Amino acid sequence: MNRYELKDIDCILAMSGGMDCVALLHWLLENNKKPYIFTKRFKNNREYNDYTQDKIDQIVNYYNVPVVKWNYEAESNSNGFADRKRTLRHKDKIMKEYNMKNAYNRKNIVQAGVPGIVSWSMMATFINAMHPWVSEIYWGMCYGGLIERNDQRGDKLWDYNEEGDLVARSITLTEQLDKSNYDDRHKDLFNGQLATLRSIGIESNFVSPIGYMTKKELYEMLPKEVREMVITCSHPWKNNMQECGQCNKCYDLISVKKACEEW
Repeated sequence: MNRYELKDIDCILAMSGGMDCVALLHWLLENNKKPYIFTKRFKNNREYNDYTQDKIDQIVNYYNVPVVKWNYEAESNSNGFADRKRTLRHKDKIMKEYNMKNAYNRKNIVQAGVPGIVSWSMMATFINAMHPWVSEIYWGMCYGGLIERNDQRGDKLWDYNEEGDLVARSITLTEQLDKSNYDDRHKDLFNGQLATLRSIGIESNFVSPIGYMTKKELYEMLPKEVREMVITCSHPWKNNMQECGQCNKCYDLISVKKACEEW
């Protein structure tokens, strides 16, 4: 039996199965919140969907919470892309023009795959419109650092410089991120959607309440059983749906485990 019924929800939580949002779920439950937990997926990504859903099912079963699975189902074998190769060519062009391997360079980023933060935030806005009493949309993020506070590893906050380029902040926040203090990137992402909700009488807020913590602190927050359930790889499909051990997320987890003397 779930610890609360779906009809009693008081906030919204985007759930990817990654460590940041799972730690946030843990924190919300400890603070007596009852989130509408949703997952989103493109139905044609069957192999990857099975991989993520298995992990997420383990997590929600551990915490005994309800989850709503939302599917994007374009009647297309390319997830709705009109010309995927053209999109990839555009991305390749940008990658050649700018050093996109540089974590501090976000100029003209193009997602040739399924847009991540755009799709979940739009879905969260849609869900909020269906539940007008909700005034908080939570998402997992870790801008506080990887091992130590403000070590400039992990997620970053971005502001526009005088040339109109997004530049990473050298000093991060020590408090939650919400509409009162968004960096410029999150203003771009969220303010329009909050204005849309406001236009139908809903005053809401995208909130990252524990993003100021380090990845190590978030990891230590989780019970040991849950640490093994979280999704930690950016592209497991490259390694037969196993952690690749080579991407930035895998490297981050290895660093955290070493710092916790678990590696």
